[in-house]
Amino acid sequence: MTRTVTGINVWPTIARLLTQPGPRRCAVAYLGTDAGDLLSSLGRGDLVVCDASPRALKLGATHPAALRALVDRRVIVRSRPTLHAKVYMSAAAAFVGSANASATAVKNDEAGVLVTGQRAVAELAAYIDGLATARDSTRVDDTFIDLAEKLYRPPTGGGRRTPQLLGQRLSFHSYGDEQPKSVVKAAENQRAALDSPIDDGSATLEYSWAPKGEWSTRAMCVWVARAARDASSWQAEPPAACVYRHPVGGSSKQWVYWWRTPAAPPVRWGTLRQQVLTHTGVGIKLDWSTRAPGIAEAVFNIFELSRSEAAGEDNIA
Repeated sequence: MTRTVTGINVWPTIARLLTQPGPRRCAVAYLGTDAGDLLSSLGRGDLVVCDASPRALKLGATHPAALRALVDRRVIVRSRPTLHAKVYMSAAAAFVGSANASATAVKNDEAGVLVTGQRAVAELAAYIDGLATARDSTRVDDTFIDLAEKLYRPPTGGGRRTPQLLGQRLSFHSYGDEQPKSVVKAAENQRAALDSPIDDGSATLEYSWAPKGEWSTRAMCVWVARAARDASSWQAEPPAACVYRHPVGGSSKQWVYWWRTPAAPPVRWGTLRQQVLTHTGVGIKLDWSTRAPGIAEAVFNIFELSRSEAAGEDNIA
């Protein structure tokens, strides 16, 4: 049984497929810089066959960072220089199409078919296993990647960029540092003085601190709680709006910034990065901000929020 998938639905379909039970196998010619995020569902024992030949590396078609990300997660990676297929598989289904694992492919007009027939899936699994064990297939390990980093050259050329309409800035920052005592005391005093019904069940009121002018009121930020060593498991909170700011006072040059955070469940940082990437072709990162409206829209959709719900008002510029 097959189903045709086209356009913007291709990479979301692949991403969902790769969250299904494994073993998972991918035969994909080229791995872009963000392939580690696009294939973030893959882990120990899963298989990726790609073209990481010297020619592909020198053309910038496959990026060493993608190879490193996969190998670090104990994915089995093999390189075959003649590969041009694009097949993504779970144990029960496969996607066969035109899309490489790259941010460019996310934005391209790609197409393919989703295959669920047991016999066809088994044949595709055997095909990928055969690629991995072929005589001209090479194991990708740390030594291979060290050489790949020396051979790699960024791609040249490219088409004209399409201008984007700019929207309100959305930032991504982490927190978890120990709070200075002066900030804690100032925040306690300011919270008591705030005349705001924010803590009403629809949102919570939290604070950060930074020098004067770091944040404006109505600024929006996704705050990510640092915890475990693996950053992909950190928890990203719903987009918060800065609603109030006030100096710490005394000799301190710090200000306290108050944030309205909607009462929506957090999302794993790795999951948020992957889903934004599969929908927009852009890899988000910490200590970074953007005015691209498509990225903000994707983030709000992932948290199942509207922009006005995040801001706590009917309209926001």
